[in-house]
Amino acid sequence: MSFQTYQPFYTQTFLDCLDNHREQQERTLELVSRIVENPTVQSHFLDYKGGVDLRGKRRRHMSGNFVIIYIVCEECFKMHHRGKFNNCACCTGELTDWIIFLAFGKWDDIYTHNYIADYPNDLK
Repeated sequence: MSFQTYQPFYTQTFLDCLDNHREQQERTLELVSRIVENPTVQSHFLDYKGGVDLRGKRRRHMSGNFVIIYIVCEECFKMHHRGKFNNCACCTGELTDWIIFLAFGKWDDIYTHNYIADYPNDLK
């Protein structure tokens, strides 16, 4: 990755997930800080999970069975995911230092429900 640091942006879905899992908020925000420093360490590209198309997105495991789902805009730009897998309304088609945090929660919830369906339109 080429940026020294990245700028975090949160979808309303991600913020709602934080509200729903208040006991995990502090740990989640600490992990978000580490992801912003180096978004590819200990993370994996996703594919189809539980019938949800997560291609072009990354997953970072937390403690227990919690995961964070996010997009590294630099990767999306360089790998031509825009329009193919990611359709973020905020995207200008130019290289940015953004990381968009889409959702967070238990594996079962994230991978079996399409919590990230509204992500292109609810960026905060």
